[in-house]
Amino acid sequence: LAAAAARPTPRGAALTIHASKGVRVARLVGAADVMSAEDAARATGAARREKNTALAATAFALRGADDSQSVSAYFEYDGTASLDEPAFVHLQFITWIGDENERSARCVTLRVSTTSSAVAYARAVHLPTASLLAARRLVLEAHEDDTLRVGAGSSASSRKNTGASVARIEKCVSRVAEAFSAGADSSPAPFPEALVPFAEAMYHLRRGPMLGVGFGHDDEKTTARLAFLFASHDVAYRSLAPVVYAWNGERDVRSGSPFPGTENVFGEEPFFAKLPALDLALAPHSAIVVDHGLFGAFGWVGRDVGVEPGEASGDATTTTTSSGANANATREAAVEAVTSLATRLARGSRSGSRSDINGGTSTANTSVFPAPPSLVAAEGSSAARRVVCRLAPAHRDAPHEQDARFPPVRGTSLEARRAFAARAPPTEELTFFQWMRGLGVDAPVTPWAPWR
Repeated sequence: LAAAAARPTPRGAALTIHASKGVRVARLVGAADVMSAEDAARATGAARREKNTALAATAFALRGADDSQSVSAYFEYDGTASLDEPAFVHLQFITWIGDENERSARCVTLRVSTTSSAVAYARAVHLPTASLLAARRLVLEAHEDDTLRVGAGSSASSRKNTGASVARIEKCVSRVAEAFSAGADSSPAPFPEALVPFAEAMYHLRRGPMLGVGFGHDDEKTTARLAFLFASHDVAYRSLAPVVYAWNGERDVRSGSPFPGTENVFGEEPFFAKLPALDLALAPHSAIVVDHGLFGAFGWVGRDVGVEPGEASGDATTTTTSSGANANATREAAVEAVTSLATRLARGSRSGSRSDINGGTSTANTSVFPAPPSLVAAEGSSAARRVVCRLAPAHRDAPHEQDARFPPVRGTSLEARRAFAARAPPTEELTFFQWMRGLGVDAPVTPWAPWR
């Protein structure tokens, strides 16, 4: 109730979008509605300046005024103007707040260059935004399919609609591969290295709470889809592709990362490194937090946290009294750090001081409303499945693929990898590389980097 009362109240906010000749707004998705010409003129003051009947096509009424919501604009080229190189497309976004007596405006103008080079285009794509735009269109189509099914009184299972949505995702990835592999003689079609994170985001969408068959009831999926369509950019992207933070509290922050190829995300103690959302993070000696945006922040503490590698023996641990006390202290510190970070991420705070982590006042830079759940589970517990299901099953990948996509396992012996695979929950779900090969697409095995 306190969070709801603190939300800002919209004051007649409106958004107008203008683009160069030949480019038009095809669709707007999110917390906005198309305005009539009269309402648009009244909201922007256009009636006092000139008669502008074309304004209605690019004017939208915003439903909210806080940073927990966003809108996504889709543009298309209508062929009425030449965009030959060198050329630029100009896009202008103006927000209008207030009424006729007190109105203010904020304007942002973008100049986007055009190119005929597929390589240059791929390098210029902002991957998080492109992934989010594609995901929102696919989720909206799935939501519309379900709405039509319910409205028509169809008794067909929603699983059929989910299958159609998955087919759209696979077609989207295949079309990207075809577009950027034109002229390539190899089969399967090579996927552009620069766009691999885009394909990974589509893979997470396919298996996640909005479309995945392993998550929730149909009503829960509908709620998840609507929340995703309206959420802010950062929160929506973390809802699409989860982020994993691995803890190492005994490491001095100034001495660098204990995980190869990673760094301390928050620049403060306790130490958390960002890792890809793969089940390889569920090692018995690890403590992690999975940030899944709108769907919650989930902590997981392995059974061997705080235990020396030579002392762990399956489910039991043989230690002296002194080492046992140290292990208990380390485990308590891990639980405390993971719980604190999960709570902090659930309420929207992603940066702050040391007091922020320890429960003090934080400054949230991306709010989430309503606040998603936070949970901390121990390895092997019933609640741990809420963490396991959000991580892709990379334990089924080849060693060189694991080394490339998950830095901490580099140098791990084959025996240790087999032991981990034997402990992993049984699953028939495809890994990312298996899924891509099933589409007839060759995904390059590139080193992972925290690009988000």
